[in-house]
Amino acid sequence: MREIDFLPQWYRAGQKRRIWYQRQYLVLAVAAALLGLWFFTAGKSLALAYAELRTAQADFESGVQKVQRYKQLQQKLAVLESRTDVLNAITPRTQLSPALAELSAAVNSNVILSRVEFSQEGFEKKDKNTDGSARVLVQIDSGTQQDKAGPVSREPLRTKVILAGIAAGGAEVARLISQLEGSSYFCRIQPIFSRDKKVKSYDVTEFEIHLYIADYEQTQDKEQI
Repeated sequence: MREIDFLPQWYRAGQKRRIWYQRQYLVLAVAAALLGLWFFTAGKSLALAYAELRTAQADFESGVQKVQRYKQLQQKLAVLESRTDVLNAITPRTQLSPALAELSAAVNSNVILSRVEFSQEGFEKKDKNTDGSARVLVQIDSGTQQDKAGPVSREPLRTKVILAGIAAGGAEVARLISQLEGSSYFCRIQPIFSRDKKVKSYDVTEFEIHLYIADYEQTQDKEQI
């Protein structure tokens, strides 16, 4: 029995073309989908990279600010340490109130002090009558106080006291010196001068005495705090 095909050849060719077109469309659709997926993934990765870059930039700027702040704090700390060193250097370690109390006990009514001067002086290998290193001066003169600032010393200092005034006589000056020498608050009592003087109709003795507050000790020609 013979089969007869009633479908024309052009119809079969059209069917094959449609199938081929469908396959091509499918391949293009899959390729477009894959390309779109790749673009989406790449865009997301790029967005994450930009986000990480912005975060890194923000961290970098924050780090730069912290470094600048750290340098500023270091500079301020250096200034404060310098001021602290200066303050420690110029601040007398000796309390003056006990020394003043001891002086007031040693001076009687026959002695009038016109000048009581405290100064910080460096140590010397040998005791010399030179005012070599007066650093800070607090002068009490006729009820007034004056501050004189000199070069700041980092070395240990001792407190020098200068007494000047008048007494009823030479015996009173000698008694004052004896009182100072007998006190445990003072050492190295040095009478500078003592001379008679007439004040109005009274005969008095003008004097000046240098001494140190005894808050250090001397061993083998070296004075130590």
